[in-house]
Amino acid sequence: MGHRRQTPQLLPAKLLAIRKHLSKTQSQMITLLNIDEITAARISEYEQGTRQPGLVTLLRYSEVSGLLINDLADDSVAVTELTFGKRKRRTRHKHEGETLIAKTPFGEVGPLEETLRMENLK
Repeated sequence: MGHRRQTPQLLPAKLLAIRKHLSKTQSQMITLLNIDEITAARISEYEQGTRQPGLVTLLRYSEVSGLLINDLADDSVAVTELTFGKRKRRTRHKHEGETLIAKTPFGEVGPLEETLRMENLK
C-alpha cells in the first residue's frame, strides 16, 4: 500500500492565474505549453483542481510564466505573492553540521551534496 502524495491546494488557482496573466485562452495555452497530450479540457481540469498536472506540464508552466516550480507547488506561497516573469531564488536551506539540508513543500531533502555528487556521476 503506497502513500498518497500531498496535493497542493493552491495549484489550480495558480495555474489559472498564470493563464490570465498571460492573457491566453485555454486553447492558446496548449500551443504555449507545447505538450502534445494537453487539451483545453485538460487545462480546465487542472484549473478546477479535478486533475493534477504532471511534472513536465508543471515545468512548462514554470518556464512560460517565469515562476519557480517550487512556488507553484508550495501552498505557503499565495497566488497574490506570485511574481511573474522573474525567477527569484527562494532560500529554503538550513545547515546541520556540515551537511546542507533543503526544505521543500514535501519535507526535508538531503543531504544535497550527496544528491549533487550522484547527479554529476550520470
